[in-house]
Amino acid sequence: LVGTSLGSTSGSVTIGGVACPVTLQNHTHVFCTLPESQGTNKLIQLTVAGQGGNEDQYYSYMWPSVSSYTDPGTSPTVGSDLITIHGSNFGTSGTVTIGGAGRYCQVTGTYTHDTIECLTPPGEGTDQDLVVTVSGQTSTPIPFDYDPPSVSSIVPSEVPTEGGRIT
Repeated sequence: LVGTSLGSTSGSVTIGGVACPVTLQNHTHVFCTLPESQGTNKLIQLTVAGQGGNEDQYYSYMWPSVSSYTDPGTSPTVGSDLITIHGSNFGTSGTVTIGGAGRYCQVTGTYTHDTIECLTPPGEGTDQDLVVTVSGQTSTPIPFDYDPPSVSSIVPSEVPTEGGRIT
């Protein structure tokens, strides 16, 4: 934090109500270790010798960024394919959608600031938007492809010349 009359000792800082431990302080600067968090417009409160600052200042954590994902080699349209999403600034909790609002990739297992594991929702097609949302901050979409259709057999293998139903 940069300002004036910041004192030389006994300062305390909170960001969004969470302590930011002061590591160095002088009359124009206060350095603290940011707490793990996520989101935007976190109120910064500085108190020196019991006296609070006179202006509200706000801090925002960076939005999530997706760099890639890995899957086991297939992404069936039925969903439930375990994928691992790689990137940064995923925070401590968030959501993943593939193909639009309401199509959630169910987070299972790992959720860290740079890795998310989830089970894909049902879907089809190519270039479906994979998006990570953390506290209202949304990543730039990356394309996700479901498997193309694959016909393994036709029953019956022959039909009369007047036509008929196949499955």
